[in-house]
Amino acid sequence: MRALVLGGRSPVALEIVRNLGRHGHEVHVAESVAVNPAGWSRHASGSIRIRSPRFHFRAFLLDLAAAVERHGIDLLIPTCEETFFVARGAEWLRQRCPGLRVVSGPFDDIAALHDKHRAMGILGRLGVPVPETELIRGPEELDALLRRDRSRPLVLKRRFSRFGVQVRLLPPGARRVQPEIEFDRDEHHARIAPDLAGDWVAQEHVDGRLHCAYAYAHEGRLLACVQYADARAASFKVLTSFRPVHDPRFQEAIERTVAGLRFSGHISLDAIIGEDRIAVIECNPRVTSGIHCLPDADLGALFTTGNPADASAAPAPPVPPVPVPAQIRMMNLLRRGGHDKDVRDVVHAADDRMPSLAYALLLGGFALSALRHRIPLAAATTRDIEWNGQELPAL
Repeated sequence: MRALVLGGRSPVALEIVRNLGRHGHEVHVAESVAVNPAGWSRHASGSIRIRSPRFHFRAFLLDLAAAVERHGIDLLIPTCEETFFVARGAEWLRQRCPGLRVVSGPFDDIAALHDKHRAMGILGRLGVPVPETELIRGPEELDALLRRDRSRPLVLKRRFSRFGVQVRLLPPGARRVQPEIEFDRDEHHARIAPDLAGDWVAQEHVDGRLHCAYAYAHEGRLLACVQYADARAASFKVLTSFRPVHDPRFQEAIERTVAGLRFSGHISLDAIIGEDRIAVIECNPRVTSGIHCLPDADLGALFTTGNPADASAAPAPPVPPVPVPAQIRMMNLLRRGGHDKDVRDVVHAADDRMPSLAYALLLGGFALSALRHRIPLAAATTRDIEWNGQELPAL
């Protein structure tokens, strides 16, 4: 099988490239930034530069089609937020490239789940426990919210966001949104009031521990799933250690979501686990870091389950029954001056060293972009691929 993996900047893309390569597949990696770490892997057959899906949507699809045709690609695997652009253009790509398998759910389905307000309504109707969630359209509605009498804190976040960027806690009685009460103190760089334009979500704050889950499903059937957490990470901070955990209430919520939506593709949920309550607070219909806990799964077989081009396709073999911990060692060293000993590093591998060098160059480029555009570093890493609910051009 020949696969084209997108989002080569991400550790999850590197994980997939190495996994497919070890299982004997030919893997190419496409990226819209200059440095493509997954494309530097010894398991990658080639690194391809494509245009930004956010800023050049049609050109992005043309670049993908050209790569598919040139390399005889069978399987197209988006990993990051380019997933939404690929899903929007999936039918066009299939018509242009007959027989191409695109690993993504339908655009309308995943777009609804990416919307932090709509997702809570969808999950709630399926019987999944979710916190009270309210849509806030701009500064005037936010000001009205702040004038209310509130006995419990609220979590305020962008309707379309990622990595915990611009997530803020509003304590009871708070009358202003200030950077000082932001969760991710080390992620923001300004000491001024935030830009409150656009849509926000105000969500009931739930006490407990953050658990995340990554799953892969086909037509409502859960084929792979792992719950993971990092007890040392602050709430709403992007995780850099991934330790398998299990809560049966969370597992039920995942299964109910997948079955209720008859979902196909990658899906990830975040939940707050309390002593007497669980609340699913977000849904990300794309690959997330839990895939690092399944290094021995046959991802090629998993992602081609139910391939309409192969009526005899059998269900994917089961993933390892006990997921294993993983970490991004360099990020742990930078954040807390140490790392998890005897836990696999998802970036550096003794037999595949070049991606580590690529990440050093990539982070330097993102740091310059953050300064140029006056945005947090985390936001700079997705600036050219993120989808924030905007209308996409007709094809």
